Amino acid sequence: MKQLTLSIIINASVKTVWENIVDLEKYKKWAIVFNKGSYFAGSWDQGSKILFLAPNKNNKLDGTISEIYINEKHKRIGIRHHGYIDDNIQDTTSPEVLSWAPSHEDYFFEELDKKKTKFSIKLDTLEENYDEYTEIWPQALELLKTNCENKK
Repeated sequence: MKQLTLSIIINASVKTVWENIVDLEKYKKWAIVFNKGSYFAGSWDQGSKILFLAPNKNNKLDGTISEIYINEKHKRIGIRHHGYIDDNIQDTTSPEVLSWAPSHEDYFFEELDKKKTKFSIKLDTLEENYDEYTEIWPQALELLKTNCENKK
């Protein structure tokens, strides 16, 4: 596993950035970078199960099976990934999944002033996905920034 760490300065309050992560409709607007139709099902409450999902070409769902292991409101969210969903089938026990699970994805919210937030991510990734993530995550962060700053 490799670790990827990225951050971006967003000209919006911590509360606004937080809401763009945990509010379903706002989440969909920036997570589209990962897959068209991306969304989550479940809760961001600490200890809760959450699924990150997107429809695939067969009109079934692909995604990850995860849990929120840390929720410090307006400060940090910790996500622990436990498995995949492929064509609506959940997998937490195959050798492929066990080669990387559990893995972590953490979000950090730092208030620089009342209208400026440093948002950072730190995530574990398989070596073969590292280059893809270093390309796609900055795009997601830029779209998140745009959405937060435009407050649509």
